[in-house]
Amino acid sequence: MSDWKWVVAPTQANLLRVIEQLSCGLTIEDETGCIIYANERVLEWSQYRVEELEGQPVEILVPDELHERLGTERTRTHAGDQRTRLTAFQRKDGQTFPVAVSPQMLEDDAGERHAIALFVDLGELQTARPMGATEGSLATELANVAMKLNSMTFSASLIDAAASAPVDHPLLRDLSEREREVLTHLMAGSRVSTIADQLFISHHTVRNHLKAIFRKVNVSSQNALIEWVRGLGKEDDA
Repeated sequence: MSDWKWVVAPTQANLLRVIEQLSCGLTIEDETGCIIYANERVLEWSQYRVEELEGQPVEILVPDELHERLGTERTRTHAGDQRTRLTAFQRKDGQTFPVAVSPQMLEDDAGERHAIALFVDLGELQTARPMGATEGSLATELANVAMKLNSMTFSASLIDAAASAPVDHPLLRDLSEREREVLTHLMAGSRVSTIADQLFISHHTVRNHLKAIFRKVNVSSQNALIEWVRGLGKEDDA
């Protein structure tokens, strides 16, 4: 896996030496999403040998229930979205633990694009453990981590923000912080299911937040809410 050619100035050997000393994991994928490089930390975490990972789809390191979302995130990364995400890392034995992933797209000397992913163990679990059988347990686990990261303002990098949405408008001052997050995602064009995935909460919880927003701004539907908030933005521009 160490034959990948870097395009930045330092030599490949020096860069790989630094990567091997990182306390975080790092993988490089080709354009098809298959692993062409994994540093020693990833091998240690995953318990796979180099030959077991090389050429395998990166999904091998992610729990089955997050594969669909991984595909969505891959598309966003290829489109230039380099924000940090919360996800889970899966070991060879099926054990999982929460990580933050910072993606980056680079091109090699031949002009081929590669996705680099930097994995940071969030440290919420001292040792990896199997996730419970209860449906949604992984989402709950990640939600707990996200709540703790809020106090560090890290969660701002996890929000699919809509810059044009005036969510800080004085007429929205009665909204809670979570309601503002839901509204921000809604104004960015996200559906209820997508908002639930992005905020690591249930569809039911998203709908309850929307209903609370409806009551506070006196509208009766998502479309009416979107138009009303857009109107606030137009007023500010006038």
